[in-house]
Amino acid sequence: MRLNLGCGNDIKPNYINVDIIKSEGVDLIQNLEKYPYSFKDNSFDLIEAHQVIEHLTDLANTIKELHRILIIYGKGLHIEHYFVEPLFNLNPYFYENTILRFLFPADGISVELTK
Repeated sequence: MRLNLGCGNDIKPNYINVDIIKSEGVDLIQNLEKYPYSFKDNSFDLIEAHQVIEHLTDLANTIKELHRILIIYGKGLHIEHYFVEPLFNLNPYFYENTILRFLFPADGISVELTK
């Protein structure tokens, strides 16, 4: 399964589209500041969170939840590079290959930063 987390109006076919506000195409209303998320462990082989994570206040619990619901050896997690840049003030290659590897240990999770 694929998850479009904090989808807003960017509804993706063949994804579970999740947002805090109910609108056309949103499959599930979820407050991403409330933990745990309403998904079972290892539920998704792909999670996309475009322009979302930087708005959440508890990065540690958010990362923990994304890690929990992402299938081990799944396809990956897609987040914007500008979410990480202000946190670490580093170039994208460093945090893509080092910081996010630390946040998502070497258990087969592919992390891709998109622009």
